[in-house]
Amino acid sequence: MRYALCEFLCDMEGIFHVHSNYSSDGRLRLEELKTECLSRKLQFMVVTDHAEDFPPGKVKEFVNHCREISDENFFAVPGLEFNVDKDHEVHLLVVGLEDFVSEDRTEEILKKIRKGETSALTVMAHLSRSNHYIPTEYKNVINAIESWNTAYDSR
Repeated sequence: MRYALCEFLCDMEGIFHVHSNYSSDGRLRLEELKTECLSRKLQFMVVTDHAEDFPPGKVKEFVNHCREISDENFFAVPGLEFNVDKDHEVHLLVVGLEDFVSEDRTEEILKKIRKGETSALTVMAHLSRSNHYIPTEYKNVINAIESWNTAYDSR
């Protein structure tokens, strides 16, 4: 998934790490985000809503909702943002949730990530908040690091 996703999106313009109203801090519905993206001529959005806002069973609903609003002109990529180290405020983005639609709990997703049992793209987010600290159990399973976040690194 991660390599296919990267190859698929590489010739497109879009946004990465946006929150919808599936997260407690997101205001817009997926459809509204899509409309906003299309008005800016963007072809995709990677939606990484907060995992702690997902009760059991909601991941499947979220993935299906992203599929429903995707079409030949726009692609909504489902993802989750996990706070993997609350002391250091380290967040891990898990992008491409197709491997996890059968999971009932978001904790099971993190277990699979740490074991390397997924094809999802994993990204450490806004590391400037944690002085670039990466927990040891994630050093060998992350695929990328978010280098700039408008909310934390500037506006």
